[in-house]
Amino acid sequence: MVIALDEPGRRPRICDELLREHPEVRIIAVAPEKNYIVYYWASFNIHSNNVEASEEGILHAMRNKLVTNGAN
Repeated sequence: MVIALDEPGRRPRICDELLREHPEVRIIAVAPEKNYIVYYWASFNIHSNNVEASEEGILHAMRNKLVTNGAN
């Protein structure tokens, strides 16, 4: 999708709405007055670890996730 970029350096609100609903979409925003183009896309990473098949293993995995999130 190609859209106009009214304010260079500021992501158009429509990008957030479109990419939230349709993460497969790719957007090229073009500033008409300046030689400025921005490419927007959505992505995410999925991570995994093997967990011991026990209550202790599950609790350990959940606690590690909480500690990791608290550090960021």
